[in-house]
Formats: sequence, structure tokens, C-alpha cells
Amino acid sequence: MSAYLTSQCQRHALEGEILHGVNASRALHTALRELLSAVEASGRPVDIHSLAERLATFTPSLPVERAEEWQIRAQQHWLGQTKPALIECLADYFIR
Repeated sequence: MSAYLTSQCQRHALEGEILHGVNASRALHTALRELLSAVEASGRPVDIHSLAERLATFTPSLPVERAEEWQIRAQQHWLGQTKPALIECLADYFIR
């Protein structure tokens, strides 16, 4: 198995562990997947410190074709709902 597939499988497993027992939205799954990929791509270990540091400035990517008003709504949804839910899931997994 290639290193890429191995890391992808590990990332998928970690995503499942972090969101275990949570009725997570598709947006939350996508954001966590992007966050894990970004930390992994930076070469840092995927731990609470690197995730928290990256999450501080992280915004999930949006499709280019989205109209500006949809981007604003998506950004508000990210900041108001998805990001706090992601922080809660990460806290449950790493701290509690």
C-alpha cells in the first residue's frame, strides 16, 4: 500500500474516532477532513497542538462557482456553527 493511501486510511480512521457518536453534518465531516489533511501536509504531527494552531486560522475551502452571497452565508455558517462543533468534537477526543 502506498504511503498516500496509508495516510489517507489513517486520516479516515482518525476522523471516525473524533466524530464517533456525534450526529455530525456533512459540513463538519468535510471541515475535519480538510483540517487533518492540512496539518498532515504541513509535516507536523496530528495532535491537539498542531490541530489547535491550524484551526485558529483555518477556513474550509468553498467551491469557486458559489456566488458571493453564498460565500458570505457559508462563512457565517462556518464561524457560527461548524467551527464551534468541530472544536467541541476535538475537545471531546483529545481532552475529555
